Amino acid sequence: MLGWAIFGGDDGPNVLETKALSKDPSKHGLYGKSMKWKTAVDDVSLGLGPAEFDNWLWRREKPRLPGQPADLRSQVTFPLFYGLPHDKDITTEFYSSTDGPTLRPRRHWLFLAEISDFFILERYQIDIQDVDGVTVPLIFRTQGRGSEFVPSKVQIGYTVAILYAQRRGPRFAEPRILLEESSNMKIFPTSLRQLLELNDQVQRYSGKTNGLRTCHGCGKQAASLKKCTKCSLFWYCGGDCQIRGWNEKDHKSDCKLLRDDDLKGLFSFDWDKFEDCVRFPLNYTMD
Repeated sequence: MLGWAIFGGDDGPNVLETKALSKDPSKHGLYGKSMKWKTAVDDVSLGLGPAEFDNWLWRREKPRLPGQPADLRSQVTFPLFYGLPHDKDITTEFYSSTDGPTLRPRRHWLFLAEISDFFILERYQIDIQDVDGVTVPLIFRTQGRGSEFVPSKVQIGYTVAILYAQRRGPRFAEPRILLEESSNMKIFPTSLRQLLELNDQVQRYSGKTNGLRTCHGCGKQAASLKKCTKCSLFWYCGGDCQIRGWNEKDHKSDCKLLRDDDLKGLFSFDWDKFEDCVRFPLNYTMD
């Protein structure tokens, strides 16, 4: 803070922000986040080997099994806003150096948030809200200043997905996200809540467990089921079960969403395997 006071004066925005935080730390965006890691004093997992204990200690998630869809609730691959890297604090959790000072992502991540407001000045600005309720501005610095996105797709309540998103701006100023490549973002015509509810259905009915799939209509497990020919992600014993899933379990609306290859790509793409950065469209299929 001394440096800010010298260069910007005692009434500079960074100094005022820091003074306010020193009096009331609860105003900081990261306040309370560490409580998610809180455990009891005697909550120690026993009987683990060194590698397993290290994974338990750092809350690392188990690798995704072959044939299993990606889980959009995973905050490792799909972090919340305050789980994103900050452009002023490049961390090796997200980046590796390949050419001296040049940094590139070392893994994939995708930020999901819902459009809460939008307006157009010189360029699009969208206010977006993550699943924790954190609202931040999304500023377009693309070549077309946001005009690459069809206006009918930019709607309050729709979900944005941003590849390799960063928190930007001074540490104690209002955080934001800057979009510089339009191919790093996709807008889905559904709310974030509905998308995560669909994710829960996909987790239950799309993957295999011990070689068995689960019928979306009746819940029966079997090695041989028939997939929905339109979305290819839900499975059924036969026509009767498919009709039940269509009419009674909302697959009619879910199936329409899942015909978007990019939405299916969120589930089928191997987020754990990094060879190079990817862009939308995500045209990947799941076995």
